[in-house]
Amino acid sequence: MNPYLTLSIILISSALFAQSSDIPEFTVCTDSRQIHVHAEEATVQWVNCDTREEIPGADSDNFLPLKNGYYSAIVTVGDRAYQTSCIEVNGWPAEMTKGEPVELHTRVEAVEWIMNQSDDEVHIFNEDGVWIDTYYSGFATDSELSSGRYKVAIHTVTDQWMIRDLIVSYED
Repeated sequence: MNPYLTLSIILISSALFAQSSDIPEFTVCTDSRQIHVHAEEATVQWVNCDTREEIPGADSDNFLPLKNGYYSAIVTVGDRAYQTSCIEVNGWPAEMTKGEPVELHTRVEAVEWIMNQSDDEVHIFNEDGVWIDTYYSGFATDSELSSGRYKVAIHTVTDQWMIRDLIVSYED
């Protein structure tokens, strides 16, 4: 199955609708959890299609929401904004085990904690559920996390998913 999709684009500015032949083509890829939109020289803002609200901080061409649902990208090229069709994200389990909160106080401690979580993958999100980074196979050489509160989705060696609150307050 080819994960690459070319989706229809909805022109947001009705005044520009007559010029629809000028609408650029966007390529959208998904693996059922993560969505990527490819558009040359564009800015991106992700939208939750269920609530019709823009997701604060979700402005990268890669988007990994913390929960299943339907999401769309508003892609701005120059002074024109376009919106992709809603894309289903359904790769997360219906329920994830809730783990105990974790507090980390040094960057070394953060790297060691990430490396010891899983043999598969660790996804880190900000408090709003916007994806920040993913670490695979227990591999982390540095922690880019600044002090703050995060959510972590951990894929365990027994093929289960766990969600944990992560509190980072560096003292170094």
